Amino acid sequence: MVIYKTFFSLGLAALGTLFTGAIASAVTISLPNGGQCEGELVEGQLQGQVTCEYGNGDRYEGEFEAGQPHGQGTFTTTDGGSYTGEFVAGVPSGEGTFTYQNGDRCTGTVVEGNLTGPGSCEYSNGDRYEGELKNDLPDGEGTFTFSDGSQYTGAVALGAITGQGVYTLANGNEYAGEFVGGNFVGQGTFTYQNGDRCEGEFADNLLNGQGVCEYADGDRYEGNFQNDLYQGAGVYIFSDGTRIEGTWDEGELVE
Repeated sequence: MVIYKTFFSLGLAALGTLFTGAIASAVTISLPNGGQCEGELVEGQLQGQVTCEYGNGDRYEGEFEAGQPHGQGTFTTTDGGSYTGEFVAGVPSGEGTFTYQNGDRCTGTVVEGNLTGPGSCEYSNGDRYEGELKNDLPDGEGTFTFSDGSQYTGAVALGAITGQGVYTLANGNEYAGEFVGGNFVGQGTFTYQNGDRCEGEFADNLLNGQGVCEYADGDRYEGNFQNDLYQGAGVYIFSDGTRIEGTWDEGELVE
């Protein structure tokens, strides 16, 4: 059996197949790789609470059944990674927590060694994720809360913010719309804390293409944008109804 986690490189053998006998007894078993396991031998197999120190320095402490991890346990690697939670037939399965070498920590439902289903992650940089996980990565619907005070809620794919969602900055500004790889890309609406609101086509986190801005003072602009500035054909409509229609360049009317 192999614990299906990238930092679990050691195969956990079904140790019970190496022994015979039906009498329960406390034993210390030397492993072929140089390590050892301590626990109770029942009918030729390790059962109950067992501690294994492997030849490469990895360690397992927890429940065994039929000669392999089964039930609650903790597997720790020499490089600082660990899994604490439920095992089924030698594989992490059920509810558990993975702690990674870099300090990241994810808790949730484990399916055949991988976090899949509802869960949460706390990252070493102070960010946090709550939502759906798939194959150890945020995937599905979820919420990222970032260490700078900003927050994203919406679609996530393969660990990246991709799809429809809402991103609220720490200063209160908000973008709602399409994302690709964590960036504003596609149709969206950016609402400023002061009440200004711009809607249109975004690329590289800025308005690029056709859009409309409605300002808190009642003014309005309709037309083309480039990098958040009026660019090309457009019309500016003041709150009193006055209109300026023409060609714009970097936010300035040129003709």
